[in-house]
Amino acid sequence: DGRKVLVQQESHLYKDEGDCAQRLSGLNLVPLAPDKAAFTLSDVQEAVKDAEEGRVAAPVGVVSIESPVRRKYGEVFPFEDMKRIATFAREHGIRMHLDGARLFLAAPYTGIPVARYAALFDTVYISLYKYFNSGMGAILAGPRSLLENLYHTRRMFGGGVFQVWPHAAVALHFLEGFEERYSKAVATSEALFSKLAAHPGVRLERVSPGSNIAFATIPVADASSYRARLERDGITVAARNSKTAGLTELALHTNETILRRSAEDLGNTLIAAMRG
Repeated sequence: DGRKVLVQQESHLYKDEGDCAQRLSGLNLVPLAPDKAAFTLSDVQEAVKDAEEGRVAAPVGVVSIESPVRRKYGEVFPFEDMKRIATFAREHGIRMHLDGARLFLAAPYTGIPVARYAALFDTVYISLYKYFNSGMGAILAGPRSLLENLYHTRRMFGGGVFQVWPHAAVALHFLEGFEERYSKAVATSEALFSKLAAHPGVRLERVSPGSNIAFATIPVADASSYRARLERDGITVAARNSKTAGLTELALHTNETILRRSAEDLGNTLIAAMRG
């Protein structure tokens, strides 16, 4: 029962998993809020009402929320909306699941601790390889009564990997002190962005409410050559696949490696590379 799941239409689960939830688990994913990072309490209430009052009742069992949202450049699901939806879900016996693969990247930007996010949900998924440097793996957190028998389900889905402990050990090593280090990385990136934004011809764009991705439009016609010059100086940036009238748009992803150099040094290098 309760196999109907409300999800963001732009979520990874809905857009990038090839209908795995439908094919492998018999779930019915109901997408909400097309082309948006988040849905609202009203969206949820309307979907729940439709499910319960249809000619054949098929009630919603789970609300799944991804935050930050990969397909929306790290935009976060507003916390106040999360709280309102979680309260409504509890009142109606609906479970809450958080796809928090990138959740630890959001906390320094929103000022909301990871544990406070997690407290709203019945289950929480965290990736171990997106920023904890593990080669693979994830953690599913939730009540013991639910998780203690998932060992068999995990194996059924091919998750019974032998000798997986090295990946867990790497993630555990980098987890210690991560929040403090990443907060410093965010502060360094903000100083870098301020320096870039002050340079003539550079336009900086921020996702709101966002996390670790920003965009910089720079006065360079050849993105490949510019990025190659940066690579020689030990800096890696991504293109946003957008170019107009001699300008190049870059996607700037903030991670811990930014702490290897000062914001001043990074800014000077990025600006110098614009001159060819």
